[in-house]
Amino acid sequence: MASGFPKLRPVEAFPVEMEGRRVVCLRDPEGLTDRVLMVPPELFFILTLFDGQHAIPDIQAAFARRYGSIYPSHKIREIAEQLDEAHFMEGERLAQLRQEVLDAFRGASVRPAAHAGQSYEADPGPFAGVHGRLLRPAGRARKARR
Repeated sequence: MASGFPKLRPVEAFPVEMEGRRVVCLRDPEGLTDRVLMVPPELFFILTLFDGQHAIPDIQAAFARRYGSIYPSHKIREIAEQLDEAHFMEGERLAQLRQEVLDAFRGASVRPAAHAGQSYEADPGPFAGVHGRLLRPAGRARKARR
């Protein structure tokens, strides 16, 4: 993390129950990384302040107001660095990954189906049959009746 104003990139965040404890799941909606992070609510509160507008002392003050204790600045930096390594923070590391993904996409002679196995069958066989029936030539146009 180069800046004293950490910035989390847009991610999906939703609550889940894990081993009897409520946590917040963070997932990448862009699909640049398949990592899924589970964080406790207290840490999620800190992450909500990773908006590029709050300096680390601001984050500490907000945490103290909410939870009644100071969260150490070195721990906040560690969290930001770990998130950066996982490609969850805005910055150079994320920009480099985006460029690599874009270059690979542009250079691919065949692009894999993005939602195979999720939104439609992973096996193209059944789809090919439907696709063929939908797109086969209709034959000769019938003459209009007079």
